[in-house]
Order: sequence, then C-alpha cells, then structure tokens
Amino acid sequence: MRQKKILFGKGKAAVALARKLITIMSHLIVNNELYEDKYARPKKVKKTHTVNIPVDYSLEDVIILFCELSQVL
Repeated sequence: MRQKKILFGKGKAAVALARKLITIMSHLIVNNELYEDKYARPKKVKKTHTVNIPVDYSLEDVIILFCELSQVL
C-alpha cells in the first residue's frame, strides 16, 4: 500500500486496496472457502477436560452426580 500511495496518491491506493480485498472475499464466497492467514501466529489451543463415566451408571445417576459436582464447585 505504501508503494502505491507514493506512486498514485492516497485515494487511488485506498481504492486499489479495497478492490483487492473485495476480489479476495468474492473468491472465497464463490468457492465456499474459509480464509486462513498463513502468516498469523498460531492460536493457543485450549485444553479440554474429559470426563469418563462408567457405562453402568444410569442417566439419573449421572444427573445426580453432576448436581453434586456443581455444588462443590
């Protein structure tokens, strides 16, 4: 953008940038693709906690267990 700003002026550089962004967005929409920034820092992956519930518990037992857990927390 800085080089175009120097060569063409502020207005034309802004229009060129807007056109480039619109072209990219229309390409993504038409091809049903997601935008992935290759140069961005990788996002931190949040740790997920898993709960292993034995199969011999009934649904009512699991609900009671969760209610008791929520009172503790």
